[in-house]
Amino acid sequence: MESLLSSFTSYLKYELFLADKSIAAYQRDVKEYLNYFNCDIALIKYENVLEYLSYLYDKNLTNSTQARKISALKTFYKYLLQKEVIDDNFFDKIALPKKAQKLVDVIEEQTLFNFLESFNLTKLDKRNKLIFTLLYATGLRISELVNIKLNDLDLNNLSIRVLGKGHKERIVYFDEGTKTLLNEYLLNTRKELLNNKVCSYLLINKNGTNLSVRGVQFILKDKWLKFMQYSNITPHQFRHTYATHLLNNGMDLRTLQELLGHENLETTQIYTKVSTKQLSNAINTLDNVLKKK
Repeated sequence: MESLLSSFTSYLKYELFLADKSIAAYQRDVKEYLNYFNCDIALIKYENVLEYLSYLYDKNLTNSTQARKISALKTFYKYLLQKEVIDDNFFDKIALPKKAQKLVDVIEEQTLFNFLESFNLTKLDKRNKLIFTLLYATGLRISELVNIKLNDLDLNNLSIRVLGKGHKERIVYFDEGTKTLLNEYLLNTRKELLNNKVCSYLLINKNGTNLSVRGVQFILKDKWLKFMQYSNITPHQFRHTYATHLLNNGMDLRTLQELLGHENLETTQIYTKVSTKQLSNAINTLDNVLKKK
């Protein structure tokens, strides 16, 4: 079992180019499946697979978690078929449970702008203001943000080259106000933080090395707690807010899909459910039409 899992892990890493976190999740889900049967994979029949799905259901897992586990097994069985370990991919017949769509949390415009204006003029706060301005101005994932390198920046074209999920490269854009913050940070603040050290990454911590995901999460919770008196916020909410505000101002879904780096349009469509400003405008338009009758 261990050798099979090891070769599958190599497949995920070197052929599918999945991120380490994704690979770890696949490993857990496949290992759970193999441990459940504890026998030669070729001996597992379709009825056994259905039994396992019933086992997952009885665990009262969310649809999202069940879908993730089944998706991992679909990939695993596809790999097994490719390597001729099995003759039939049972998981081709298994549909993923529908994920419950949750409304994403969006920061109110005025609250966001007030938050960005709440930072002082210390070198760390100048950097912090840039961090959250970039998250909102570009819609970047936090992992994408901390991995920006200096040579990814194109200040002349107001753009950043980003390596997203699945090692897919895309370009994101920012405004002139963000460019001003970037210039100030690059010319002064970043040099102070480096303290004569060398680092190729854009965002630097107080020790002169690249800032981590956990570091950004900590900074946000600390700053938001002081600003709003509670810390129930995540960096991903800036991405949600970016997407929703763009939709509210007339951007089409296809363009937003490209900017966010979504592989499927369905993923982007969740933002239409929170774009209440467009709905309100439509109702006001209808009201005006009815008044003319």
